[in-house]
Amino acid sequence: MRCGIVPLTGTRVVRHTSRNVGWVVGRERDRRGAHRPVDSAATVTYGDDEWVLRDGESLSFGRQSSCEVRIGAPGTPHPEDRGVSRHAGTLISTRGSIWVRNDSATQALYVHCTGRGEQVLEARDDMLALAEPHIEVLVRGRVRSYRIGINLQRVNSSTVVDDDATSTSPPTVITLQLSERERRYLAAVCEPMLSGIGTDARPASYAEAAARLGLARSTVRNSLDELRRRLLDAGVPGMDSPNAKDLLARYAVRTRTITDADRTLLDQRPGEADEG
Repeated sequence: MRCGIVPLTGTRVVRHTSRNVGWVVGRERDRRGAHRPVDSAATVTYGDDEWVLRDGESLSFGRQSSCEVRIGAPGTPHPEDRGVSRHAGTLISTRGSIWVRNDSATQALYVHCTGRGEQVLEARDDMLALAEPHIEVLVRGRVRSYRIGINLQRVNSSTVVDDDATSTSPPTVITLQLSERERRYLAAVCEPMLSGIGTDARPASYAEAAARLGLARSTVRNSLDELRRRLLDAGVPGMDSPNAKDLLARYAVRTRTITDADRTLLDQRPGEADEG
């Protein structure tokens, strides 16, 4: 589900694509015409425009005309900036947190939030969850840099926040609770990302992971499908998409759920780690 734009010039009305109803910003008309508060999760701002992003909604940004937030595009207040990807990224609201996902194959996203320093989403499908009150996403083009602001309302977030995390840790992490078997199988999928460079640093296929472990492809896939379903229930975006395996692997490496130390599990003989 996507959210609608709130123009800040003239009448400030939200046009919500899912119901095709106009709302005054921050208030919704009930059946009697009275206003009541809108249960919004976040307010996203870029330049003079503002969007209300509620739970389950997403907001794309980039140079392409289909993006809700158009950055570096012709016809915008700034000159066309081909240094900005057509589809640079997506903001996703889920369970009181905002997820930032990099949708570009060539361009990094830079995320700033209070007390955490700069977080860099370097590769396509890299993502992180945020629960800080104010977040800024920076897109660096050739002509200039573009800043998207996000003000998040704290509403019953189900995301696990590690307040003791270092400034280089992801700001918010949904913890992956792994059995020994799941850790071993996921480590096999993540191994090329831990040891490879450039285009070789990609998630392994199910067939490659199974061959590395000496197991049947279906055995590895079925186990990781169960883990993927648990993450989907926890609110991690994309776990029901065709590329869910790759998203899972990138998320596991980024959140340091799987590290280089887990590669030692891959040298165990089949059956040694498959009892749990």
